[in-house]
Amino acid sequence: MLKNTKFEDCSYKTKIIVTKWYLNISMEQSI
Repeated sequence: MLKNTKFEDCSYKTKIIVTKWYLNISMEQSI
């Protein structure tokens, strides 16, 4: 149970990082 929660938290953080990275790329391309 604890392992599962830890995994989900890590996955959630990874999604945020990827989303921010993707947005940065998109903004640079639109300029």
